[in-house]
Amino acid sequence: MRDAGAVDPYVPLRDELTEASQCYAHPTGTGSTRPPTGTAVHAGGETLFTGDGTSDLQVFNVDFDLQGPVSA
Repeated sequence: MRDAGAVDPYVPLRDELTEASQCYAHPTGTGSTRPPTGTAVHAGGETLFTGDGTSDLQVFNVDFDLQGPVSA
């Protein structure tokens, strides 16, 4: 049975995480990006992130919908 309220405690984090993501993704402002340190592959309803294992900050370029189904 799914708990419809399971996400409720985390809703206040949305704005904080969005702001942090922008900071990590665009270190010197809009238009700047960090080079990826790993890969992201979405297949079979799963996303596999593989980092380089050495960088303090792992960066992945994701050019697919993380929430939607895999298209055939």
